[in-house]
Amino acid sequence: MWAVHFAKSLRPIAKIRENLALHSSLKIGGYADIWFEPRTLCDLWQGVLFAREEGIPFYIVGAGTNIVFPDEGIKGVVAALDGEFQTISFDIDSCCAGCGVGIQTLLRESLIRSLGGCEFLAGIPGTVGGAIAMNAGTAQDAIGKAVSEVICLDRDRGIVRLGPEELRFGYRTCALEDRIALFCKLRLLRKERAEIMTTIYAHLQRRKKMQDYSAPNAGCAFKNPACTQEGAGFLIEAAGLKGYRIGGAMVSKKHANFIINTGMARSSDVVQLMRFIQKKVWKERGVWLEPEYRFIGSFHEEVLLNGK
Repeated sequence: MWAVHFAKSLRPIAKIRENLALHSSLKIGGYADIWFEPRTLCDLWQGVLFAREEGIPFYIVGAGTNIVFPDEGIKGVVAALDGEFQTISFDIDSCCAGCGVGIQTLLRESLIRSLGGCEFLAGIPGTVGGAIAMNAGTAQDAIGKAVSEVICLDRDRGIVRLGPEELRFGYRTCALEDRIALFCKLRLLRKERAEIMTTIYAHLQRRKKMQDYSAPNAGCAFKNPACTQEGAGFLIEAAGLKGYRIGGAMVSKKHANFIINTGMARSSDVVQLMRFIQKKVWKERGVWLEPEYRFIGSFHEEVLLNGK
């Protein structure tokens, strides 16, 4: 009954029984009790309060490009920012982007204004909020370097402003904790448009050459380990796992750190395959790979992925 009440209270931005596979770049996952697209801070706060009062889990996601949803779905609310959270404004050498803004939209709008500094994000799918949450980027650069402030909704304190020192950006990490990122202020660099375009093109070509876009995937499955200069993809390939398959989930034959959905994959296939990869690489190379994917909802096997 709570889901019906939630949907009626926040119609048309809340839907009952939404297929999460539609919101996953892996194209897997069950149904969410509620799919919620808040357009304003008032919408979002109303949804958060409702969930708290009912004792219902409330999850926030970006574009679902590095997320694994469980097969059994999610008992609670899954929210993706819309409306005012998908707006962007510019100053002389900076911008304020809503965390629902697509990363490629940010790059395009910056290019139009001859502003660079985030070209390394070219070809990375997802939203600004998702990029902040995982400090997205390359081995050399990440979005955290450009962040001057993130405006968040703290579920206990309300609106808070966090600087880089509080966010503690690290390799694919950010100390957002349970806060919801709403807007991000980024420092940009004024450059010649041709220079920006050349750099963006180089990043796009590199990704096209190395990464697998032949089937649904969620990007790199594992973080590059800090204990060795060998990347996760190299270690997985060295273990002879390119093309290895469990159910509908398969290690890409092009990039060993990509897991692709061959057509009928389940999230349980992905988890089991990741666990197998971890054990094989640990046995052969003594390196334990840490997942880069984010697991949303109830994952009984996720704990296993984070320990030997």
